[in-house]
Amino acid sequence: MNDVQQIQRINAMSQELKRFGFSENTVDAIEGAKNILMNDEEQHESSIFTEENEVSQLSNMFCRFKDSTMSKMNEMSRHISNLNTEISKLNSTISVLQSRREEPLREHPSPPPQPRIEECEQSPPRQEAKRESQERSEKPYYEKQGHFTPENVKIEDFFYFGKK
Repeated sequence: MNDVQQIQRINAMSQELKRFGFSENTVDAIEGAKNILMNDEEQHESSIFTEENEVSQLSNMFCRFKDSTMSKMNEMSRHISNLNTEISKLNSTISVLQSRREEPLREHPSPPPQPRIEECEQSPPRQEAKRESQERSEKPYYEKQGHFTPENVKIEDFFYFGKK
């Protein structure tokens, strides 16, 4: 059936070639029609073949991309699980260290460290500074009581002298 349709198409094409003056006789018209239709069919078949090749290439690329993505995802999940185990180990270590640190403090408080001889020579200025800071910290500071100095507040801030 395909051959009959092909012959009919060749005949129709040859008549058009003769009518428009592309060929002078029937034999040349039939040969020209065969060449035109065969080239069209070959191009159609080759286009189908190239489309199949492109589809297969795209599917191969997709499979490779999918495989690489899956491998990366698996690797990332392994890294995440490793990190989670390390975090849990660190948390347990920290809790053990904190409990060990708190146990000696509960059982017997440590005596204050003994000052060294070298520190005694340098300690009077430090002790004076500590005393001053303690005196300052003992007295509460209230903003609204007016403990201000002239350096803290400029007179220009209180009075308006015109354009600035």
